[in-house]
Amino acid sequence: MKINRTDIKNTEQLLKSQKKPDDKGLEQKDQVILSGEKGGGLNLIVGAYTGRLNPQIPPGDRYNLVPIGLEIQKGVGISLDGESIIVTRPPESGKVSITGHLQPGEGEPVPESGILYPQRDFQVVSDEKATTIDGFYDWQDYTITDKDGERKIDCKDDDNGRFDYQVKQEGNKTFVTGEKAVQNFTITKEGNKTYVKGYDDNLSYTITTEGNVTKVKGNIPERQFTITDNGKEWAIDGHMAYQDFKVTKDPHQVVIKGYYPQQKYVIDFKAI
Repeated sequence: MKINRTDIKNTEQLLKSQKKPDDKGLEQKDQVILSGEKGGGLNLIVGAYTGRLNPQIPPGDRYNLVPIGLEIQKGVGISLDGESIIVTRPPESGKVSITGHLQPGEGEPVPESGILYPQRDFQVVSDEKATTIDGFYDWQDYTITDKDGERKIDCKDDDNGRFDYQVKQEGNKTFVTGEKAVQNFTITKEGNKTYVKGYDDNLSYTITTEGNVTKVKGNIPERQFTITDNGKEWAIDGHMAYQDFKVTKDPHQVVIKGYYPQQKYVIDFKAI
């Protein structure tokens, strides 16, 4: 496993246990290398929280999110806690559209825009200088830059630094730091295992890869996942029904589907 180089007030829903461009774009010139050689399983990425995979609408935000995820492709992945779509700087320039807004149900009022929950949509642009993420609210907007061997993840309006991070690699360790101690993580790679040490056991994970199967182990069953990579498809098996996901992908699109309709996102990749 290697580290990639390179969250309203509304109703709540209870959880239940049950022509395409060929141009790759400009290669980034000042990437932070967060790991070593390619290969050895899925890539880890450190980035910004975008679409929420938790089926609660709106998702709760009174807990500590994990900015570290497993990369699906081109700097987009799923967080280790299964709660969020993570976006970081990709190897090449390009545009990414993350679409998760919902359609009004039968008898449900239709907003003027015709879109329910526009805060579930994001636009991402990466060039040589930075990756910018544009969400619906200011606290969903990010700028990610790489400079002098350090990655900076800067949220536009982030509640006193709650969503800002710095990322730096030293040897086989990657350090993720924020304003508060609970935002700090140390990632250590040892053979086919990667250890993510957070502020406490609730924020710590062990990732193990054997063949095409990657296992994420947290300290409770709800933080344990098995990901089977079948090339064009991932099967993610979690503890609860709403923690299972099917991910289909091709070079230009990724579709994530969960147990509930609101757990679906379509992610499109384009060249600039």
